Amino acid sequence: MSLLELAGRLDVALFQQVNGWCGNWVLDRIAGYEEHDFLFKGGILLAAYWWFWFTPDERRRPGNRRLIVEALLGAMLALVINRALATGLPFRLRPMYTPGIGYHAPSFDLQYNMESWSSFPSDAATYWLALSFGLLRLSRPVGALSMVFSLVWMCLPRVYLGIHYPADILVGAPIGPLGVWLTAWGFAVRRDRLGSAVMDGLRAFERSAPHWFYAAAFLFSFELARIFDDVRDMLRGVVHGLAAGGHIMIG
Repeated sequence: MSLLELAGRLDVALFQQVNGWCGNWVLDRIAGYEEHDFLFKGGILLAAYWWFWFTPDERRRPGNRRLIVEALLGAMLALVINRALATGLPFRLRPMYTPGIGYHAPSFDLQYNMESWSSFPSDAATYWLALSFGLLRLSRPVGALSMVFSLVWMCLPRVYLGIHYPADILVGAPIGPLGVWLTAWGFAVRRDRLGSAVMDGLRAFERSAPHWFYAAAFLFSFELARIFDDVRDMLRGVVHGLAAGGHIMIG
């Protein structure tokens, strides 16, 4: 047996240990609530970012705001990296659709349509760990707590419900901090010209039109908290509408 086959069997065995609890009415409702309620997922993390943005310590505000911009841009970069890997690597069917692995379905309808989406690596783990790593750069206690919170509250239920295997989470999780680190590194290269240009542009926008700046910032943070779920639904609707009208073709 090759090392890859052994790792695959271990991954399925770990999945079965977690998913074996699925079907319990109480645990199912907790996991279902976690999956569909963004207030206690992205809402909490983005609220922490806003607190650091308006920190009472005025001396720390410029540095905090730069770290926040790096983290948010880094989270989106991490998602791009994750999607590139998911597209380029061999397709992996999610455990909820895989026959013969002893999958336990929850006691409610998940109402997901992910058969065409490869489960490896986990974009949820990538995204939430990117935001958590950003908070770690702002405050070690807050960041460490948010990382544990993201892994236990946001990622573990996805294994429990059969959306991901443990390996999907373990590989997806470090991509998030990598995206934030690459963004911070990019801001710092060439004597900090890129980072200074971005921050100077944001400061100029905030000072000249604060009403527009914070209206846009609210909408942006709202969508960040929801992983742009509304935007993705709208775009899917547009694509299917165009396909129904014969304007484009989709696979």
